[in-house]
Amino acid sequence: MSERATEKLTTPSGKIITIKTYLTARETLPIFGNEQLSAQQKTHELAIAGTVYIDGQNEGIGELLLDLPLPDYTCLLTRIREIADGDFQKAK
Repeated sequence: MSERATEKLTTPSGKIITIKTYLTARETLPIFGNEQLSAQQKTHELAIAGTVYIDGQNEGIGELLLDLPLPDYTCLLTRIREIADGDFQKAK
């Protein structure tokens, strides 16, 4: 399988977050199918699944996401929700 296409998201504070342009069923089904997770937790797990780098760092993505300023986190979640709902761009 070839490397997945990504896009760069610039947050309100200027951080560069690299995200996947789509999420796979393998990535999303365990999240959506987990009845023990709240809606907020599911959204956070989607953000983890969809995020490749935050300002060039890719270790501990979940913790890095939680350390983002709230406007940045909200910006990322908005885009990840769009991607999870099928609003993605075809790779060029």
